[in-house]
Amino acid sequence: MKADMDVPVARKVAAGWSLLAALAAVGFLVAGLCLWRIAPGLGSRIAPAHPKLIGWSIRCLAVAIIAGAQFLLVAMVVDWAWPRDRLSGVLRRIAAMVAAAATISAVALAAASGAA
Repeated sequence: MKADMDVPVARKVAAGWSLLAALAAVGFLVAGLCLWRIAPGLGSRIAPAHPKLIGWSIRCLAVAIIAGAQFLLVAMVVDWAWPRDRLSGVLRRIAAMVAAAATISAVALAAASGAA
């Protein structure tokens, strides 16, 4: 009898985590878009000698944040709503690779400008 009652509770807990992940992903998306918008001005304040390079570094960081939000959505929200299949696995891996590439690019651009 107890095992039968645990299934709905586990489903509700998974739904709660999915809702929390969705809210976090929306926050990451908003932060990434705001960061993209203010990147040129922020770049000129951080390193006046190389404002464009720092601006692109900040934009790469924004792309990494947005890709991380997409990874969170695919990994937690979509995974809760639909069963795992090959497509969701591929989408998870692609989002993780985009986030990693954008993070590496942001660090490399910041290091090249001498501001890191």
